[in-house]
Amino acid sequence: MSELYSIVQRHQDNFGPSASEIARRIGAAPQTVSSWKTRGLRALPEKKLLVALAQLTHTPYGDVLSAALRDTGYIPEDAEATSERPVVERPAGVVVDIGPSGEGTVRGRIKGTDRDNPGTPRDTTRSGGTRHGKR
Repeated sequence: MSELYSIVQRHQDNFGPSASEIARRIGAAPQTVSSWKTRGLRALPEKKLLVALAQLTHTPYGDVLSAALRDTGYIPEDAEATSERPVVERPAGVVVDIGPSGEGTVRGRIKGTDRDNPGTPRDTTRSGGTRHGKR
């Protein structure tokens, strides 16, 4: 059984809803939640499902995400016993260090550069356009 499904199972044990009822409440198909039990996770579920599961089960989102990452192999099962801590780069250039508890710690920012003029800072305008060079 997957770690993610163990969160579902714990909620079922405490409050009694069926797996299909939990699926309905988080916006997933019943087959999706059932497959977490029978086949495990082959890929990360959509973020909205993980967020909804965390809210429904009153489980910290970091714990739900960690369970899903372990089930899919992104975090080694023994990561808590070792010093391995995955680093995730956010699209906005923020580097987050994911600790054993699944909570992220911001390590820093990566500055973008203009590809045509390396070393030139790149900034984004409020309208989404790119501003090059100094202000």
